[in-house]
This record gives sequence, C-alpha cells and structure tokens, in this order.
Amino acid sequence: MNAALFSLALRRLLLRKRSALLALAPMLSALVAVIQAAEGSADAAAFASLMEQLFLPLILPFIALVIGASALGEERDDGTILYLASTPLPRLAIALPAIVAAAVTTVVVCLPGLLITIVLSPGSDNGLTTAGWALASVIVASCTYVAAFGALSLRVKRPVVIGLIYVLFWEGSIATFAPSARWLSLGAYARAVVAGGLPSSTDENVPAIGAVAAVAVLVAIAAVATLWCGRRLARVELP
Repeated sequence: MNAALFSLALRRLLLRKRSALLALAPMLSALVAVIQAAEGSADAAAFASLMEQLFLPLILPFIALVIGASALGEERDDGTILYLASTPLPRLAIALPAIVAAAVTTVVVCLPGLLITIVLSPGSDNGLTTAGWALASVIVASCTYVAAFGALSLRVKRPVVIGLIYVLFWEGSIATFAPSARWLSLGAYARAVVAGGLPSSTDENVPAIGAVAAVAVLVAIAAVATLWCGRRLARVELP
C-alpha cells in the first residue's frame, strides 16, 4: 500500500469538522447505555440488544457511508482522481489507501461512543472478551462498509442518498428484524462477530456461522469491493 497516499487520505478524511460531527452519532448509543446504567438495567443482554439493534445496523453504517463515499467520490468530483489516474501507479494502489484510510477514520470516529457503551453496558457479566469481540465487529464491519460505499461512489452520482436508503430500509429495518434476510446483510455478519463474545446475544437474525467465519465473510466482501474499485478506476476517462 502506498504510504503517502494513505497519509494524505487519512488527513483529508479525519481532520475535518464533519468527522467531529459524525462522532456525535455513536454518543447516541452511549446515551442509551448511560440511561440503562442509571436504571440498573445495564447487563449483557442490554449490551447485546444495543449493539445488534442500534450500533451495528444504523450508527456504524451511517458513519461508514458518509466517510466511505467521500474517500473516492470526492476525489472524482473535484478532479483529483483524474490526476492520480494519470500517474503510473496501479489503480488498486490508488483505491486501497483511500479505502483503508476511510476504514481507520470510521473506527476512530466510532471509538469514543463505543468505549463508553462497552464500559457502561456489560456490567459484571462480561469482561475483556466481550469488549474485544465488540471492537472486532466494528473494525471488520467498518472495512466492509467503507469498501462497499466507496465502490458505490464510483458507480453513481449520489452515493450518500442511495446508501442512506440502503442503511435505513435494509440494514436498519428489514435485515435487523427479518430472519430470512440474515444471509444477505453486512450488519448481520457483524452481529455474528459480536455474538462470539456475548452469550446473551440473540441469534434470530444472525447467520448460522461462527464469529471467525463471519469475519472471513466480511473481509472477503471488503476485498472484492476494493478490487472492484481498482478496476473501476482503470476505466476512468482522462480529459
């Protein structure tokens, strides 16, 4: 991976007011955790429900959508991508640093709210294992979401609008509550990762595979989406 392009992309994505504003979204999950702790209902089951119904299907994909769509989409819109495409660099070497930078930015933006949620929600029933699996689910899901939304930004002109429809109506609604959709949802595989460290999690809308297998599926999807981004950039028409 090209370190210079990664550093430039990371600074461009992370050091923006938009990223600071996006960091407020995970605080919604933290606020719910605070309320549960105040009511004395913070336990493993409450944490599992919070991750499965709010953080993973709604908060995380929304943040990944905004950041992932801008990783390559904004460079296309302002013409920077044409300059990069005119260099002798392989197209995958252009797409990969942007996708990785977007994934790192997404994790960093989610981290404060996620840590507060982890500290307050599990109670005495869970420990580092629970926190580790929850963090792993956010990391691997961030990589997959930003790769998918980055590919979307190279395909359509309004990726945020289309992605938001996908997040709200599929990940946040149908795929969260319909068992038949569990094999076709990125969020469902992320929930399967969380379930690896949460015995209190529900498996109604989780694919019937283990946490390690779910990680493998998400990594494979992220890799395919990133490769597609590289192929798509190879077809950019230079002026």
